[in-house]
Amino acid sequence: MNGQGNWATDLVFDVREPKLAVSLRLDADVLRFFRGFGAGYQTRINEVLKAFMHARAGHETGAVVSASTAQPRRSGTASEKKRAR
Repeated sequence: MNGQGNWATDLVFDVREPKLAVSLRLDADVLRFFRGFGAGYQTRINEVLKAFMHARAGHETGAVVSASTAQPRRSGTASEKKRAR
């Protein structure tokens, strides 16, 4: 080889779970705050939520959180519980 490495073994893939489209209700002031930073506000909201998720999981269990192991707390209203059935 000519010192350029082996492209077939040097590839690094960033494999992430696909993002899901959801409908989320936010307080108007929260939305204004994030939109005030300009384009990419949804990504910033996602990053803040992800940081909270990791901080919360690390505080409670000391373990790394993945989507498959994260267990949200269930304390919804009666109508939310009914929809979940």
